[in-house]
Amino acid sequence: MLTKSSLFLFVMLTSLILCCEQDNDAAAIEQQIFTSLLPEMIEAVYKDPAIYLNFPEVSKRGKIDSEHITTLTSRRGKNEKIIVFISDILNQPDKNDLESIQQIIKTNKLNIHISADKLPHKLVHRIYDNKRFSFKYSPEPSNDDSINGIIYTDGINIFHISVSFSKIQFDENKEYGIMTAIYDCRPKCGIGYVIVVKKESKGWRIYKVFDTWVS
Repeated sequence: MLTKSSLFLFVMLTSLILCCEQDNDAAAIEQQIFTSLLPEMIEAVYKDPAIYLNFPEVSKRGKIDSEHITTLTSRRGKNEKIIVFISDILNQPDKNDLESIQQIIKTNKLNIHISADKLPHKLVHRIYDNKRFSFKYSPEPSNDDSINGIIYTDGINIFHISVSFSKIQFDENKEYGIMTAIYDCRPKCGIGYVIVVKKESKGWRIYKVFDTWVS
């Protein structure tokens, strides 16, 4: 017969095992989602820096020195694939995004609770290029341009293109997931998004995408 202390220990161990199984299940589903939807998610958040950065006031700024341009990669070729560097580390949603996430969860009646687990996940699957983009994994975003990838120019601005995602937060039935994404055309622009994915009979799909901040 179990004593009270033995029963308590049994319940705690059982809860811990179940929790670990749920975490492993969520991590496996997360990898499946990125495997199937990553190119589509990049399409959803991408903004062409050559257009996005050239607002009407651009005429007031001087063009980049012609000698400097020769050291950069031009993005003028329409048939050239765009190289997008993707952080292979998935962290918890940033605390500054939590208010937007909670509002989106509430507005869309999603039964999702943000996990307290702060351990990062790592993307491990191979990324396949599509007709528009060439994808490459990179370390977490850094101010060091040599780490973050190829530098482009449109003759006025210089920029490199990278995207990072947070870990996906799921509802209890693993039917909906929510994550943040940052599109970075550093050094002059960055855009924050919240992406909601939904499981359907044929697999996961992007359900909704929300712009949350611009810098």
